[in-house]
Amino acid sequence: MQFLRKAALTAAASLLGITLFSFGLTWSLYQVFSTPHQLKTSITSSGLYDSAIAAILKQQSKTAEPGGASSDVPVNRPEVQKIIEQAFPPQLLQSQTEQVIDATYTWLSGDAASLQFSLDFSQAKANLANGLQQYAKQRLSSLPACPANTIPYEGVDVFNATCVPPGADINAIAAKAHDDIMNGDFLKDPTLNASTLKTSDGKPLQEQLREAPGIYRAVTWSVYGGAVLALLLAAAMVFLSVTRRVGVRRVAISSITVGALSAVLGWLSSFAVHQLAHKFTDSQTSNTSLQPQISNLVQSLADDLRNWWVIFGLTCVVLGIAALIALHVTKPKNAIDLRTQGKPHPKSDAPDLIPSDDSKPAMATRHEHVVAPPTENKQPKPRPPAQG
Repeated sequence: MQFLRKAALTAAASLLGITLFSFGLTWSLYQVFSTPHQLKTSITSSGLYDSAIAAILKQQSKTAEPGGASSDVPVNRPEVQKIIEQAFPPQLLQSQTEQVIDATYTWLSGDAASLQFSLDFSQAKANLANGLQQYAKQRLSSLPACPANTIPYEGVDVFNATCVPPGADINAIAAKAHDDIMNGDFLKDPTLNASTLKTSDGKPLQEQLREAPGIYRAVTWSVYGGAVLALLLAAAMVFLSVTRRVGVRRVAISSITVGALSAVLGWLSSFAVHQLAHKFTDSQTSNTSLQPQISNLVQSLADDLRNWWVIFGLTCVVLGIAALIALHVTKPKNAIDLRTQGKPHPKSDAPDLIPSDDSKPAMATRHEHVVAPPTENKQPKPRPPAQG
């Protein structure tokens, strides 16, 4: 029976350490990603919205079909960049992105049966077309007249032309540039939703992520399950120990150990992520122009994870130390045999004293249990006087 108790106690102590550590990590991740607030804040502080507009448009101009108007837009010119920034301000991309984030969390948490969002860039596309029309008009007005034998004005490249054919209608040429943007390949469908937005393999986004709500719920329940399991294991350690005080001491030491390890690993993980992010930013292999912003986003989320993980670790350390202090304050002055109230135990192989610390109970020997009878100093009785 003693063997089974010790085996169960060893198993509970090992599982408690693993469970506490796992719970600290999952709880920290849950605190960062369980709500959309932290993700939205990190994206905003990373500067991604301020830099993503020009990068997206530049990528669009590269992937547009030949002959499309957007492929001829000189996005590298400062004047055009200003028009793009005015047509697609950071606030627009932020509002549309946060709408997707909020809708995704609503769907993952089960508050919505399907992923529902609608992104509308119609007004932004119209603003871009109007801005490029004004730019074309101003640019053509500043060009000199071409020789008389030049091509008709219908073929004038408003962004690259070096002269204007005589008699050309500048307003008509600029209006054509406006129509090319509105009817071209750039944002051909300015309204996007979960059904029309497709992944690289052509599947709708919602179909590609159909398993996400179940995974999200499972991860959420695992956090609460880890907390309950840790409490049950701690209670088992207390009741399986020789005394309750010994069990509490073991739980406290496990809490301090796991807490200190979690705090150290939380800080080291953040440091490692920062180093990897710097290497990613300095890398020449990636062709994205958003490397610094993506690096800032990853570092921000890693810092949040580190903070929560360190908080968990320090909390475990403080609770463990508090338990040890409480045990020291409430330590009994004299250790006595709780079963015999300090009297000799009738069995020679049973412990006489149950110590207050975690040391092995003292074992009484048969010789120690022999109680010698009290000795009495008897005086010899005086003889009665002889009678004559």
